[in-house]
Amino acid sequence: MFFSTTLNILRFIRNKLPSNQLKNDGNQMFNSTDEIFILFDYSCGRFYTHHSSYLKDYNDFLVTKNKQAYIWVNTSADQEVLDIFTGNVRAILRSNLYSHTRKDHFRYFLIDYLVNLSERFKASQVVNYFLKPYYIRSAVKEFEIHLQKHRPITIIAPTLDGLGLRFVVEILKRYHSKISLVSIRVTGAERRSIFGVRNSLEVLKKLTEQYPNKIHFGFEVKALETIMHSKEIPSKNTFWAPMPHITRVNSVGFNEPFEDVSQIRLGFLGSGRPNKGFDEIPDILDELRSKEINFKAFIQLPKFKWNNFETTLNYLIEKYSQSISFIESSTSKLVLDQAISSMDLIVLPYRLENYKIAGSGVLFLACDFNIPVAATKDLAFTWDIEHYQIGFSFIDAAEFCHKVRSLEYSNLQSKIDIYNKARNQANIEFLKIN
Repeated sequence: MFFSTTLNILRFIRNKLPSNQLKNDGNQMFNSTDEIFILFDYSCGRFYTHHSSYLKDYNDFLVTKNKQAYIWVNTSADQEVLDIFTGNVRAILRSNLYSHTRKDHFRYFLIDYLVNLSERFKASQVVNYFLKPYYIRSAVKEFEIHLQKHRPITIIAPTLDGLGLRFVVEILKRYHSKISLVSIRVTGAERRSIFGVRNSLEVLKKLTEQYPNKIHFGFEVKALETIMHSKEIPSKNTFWAPMPHITRVNSVGFNEPFEDVSQIRLGFLGSGRPNKGFDEIPDILDELRSKEINFKAFIQLPKFKWNNFETTLNYLIEKYSQSISFIESSTSKLVLDQAISSMDLIVLPYRLENYKIAGSGVLFLACDFNIPVAATKDLAFTWDIEHYQIGFSFIDAAEFCHKVRSLEYSNLQSKIDIYNKARNQANIEFLKIN
């Protein structure tokens, strides 16, 4: 009785919260002294992923502050990705990853294929030296066009890979006197792929020495802050930079209405991959059933399959077909948002070995919808959950079920609200917004 009552309280409060959808018609008026914000991500390409989500959230955050933003994404971005942005979005960034297929642009595909192949033949350093200018030149040229407007420029990289870091180094070397600020959320991705910068933290440290008042490095998780300080990157250049809070539209009703309000609706989003604990879901559901906890589970499927994926999937279908709704990996942002807004708890059973210093975009998305989060204990982003008390961490399925039963949902809303305000204040400092 208590369990179902608290669930009802949670749903009532959540549906009463403001639901103004952020919009930008691109017709805002700016004068010649207004600052320009350039948001870019070389990895934002063909599909709607966390890369496009992060870009959109920062763009929407800037819109609420009446700032003018320009968004740069990969040349492979399809129309569905471009349509999520309102205003100034350009598909101009070239990357050997997250790029074209042989069907949509064979020449780009072939170049990228040969570049990636060079690593196998130990020719990556040569290819890197000669082709780095090819991959970053479109971004440099576009930046030079903005310089002609004679307005202050802030550059923001919500996520950064090797090409992104090389682009930042290049434009600072050429035009640092004309740049107000470069705000980079350091994620570790800048070390990946053939254009990755293996000693990326050393490069970042050098940038703070060369341009001490031009660089802000953002860490999404506290573990990364510790690593950055151990590399003697100055504290004055490092900032907590969670994703900014965006008010979402609560649109309950993704699936059939729930007649039994005592059901707890669990979301396993982004978990359709081995490193995100897809194979842990059966244990959690088995334990819930053994403890006679009534549930409805929303499970997002992966884009790609792997060994044992079918075994786990078949088990879930055979045993829980009436209690599970599967969400396709390629579902639209609108449908995904609708699904999230109907959930009571989002579960992230991620593997510790993969998430010791990595964050989770799903965590921020859940809090945008005022939904608590449960995650594996000792993950990097577990700090947020425990410090702000916006959910709980768990060691195994048994502890998960115990904490689900004892969770006081009615007290979580104020905690999530405090966390969301802290996120926004942190980004005001990270982006140096007045």
